[in-house]
Amino acid sequence: MNNPARNWGEVWYSRDGKTWKELKTATRAKERHEHSALVFEDSIWMLGGHAQPLCSEVWRLRLPGSWQGE
Repeated sequence: MNNPARNWGEVWYSRDGKTWKELKTATRAKERHEHSALVFEDSIWMLGGHAQPLCSEVWRLRLPGSWQGE
């Protein structure tokens, strides 16, 4: 459900852009908005954002060796 008044802390992925799965992990980042995200080498990085209060955290998600961008 899309709710623009709420921040979400979920991570979703798709191999084809049509079918999406939620990535469930034991450790989760706080819900936030207005963050930055980038891919560098073997990881996705999430930086800062508004997470009640303003957040300066840096999170890294390592991508499996079998993952490939299109």
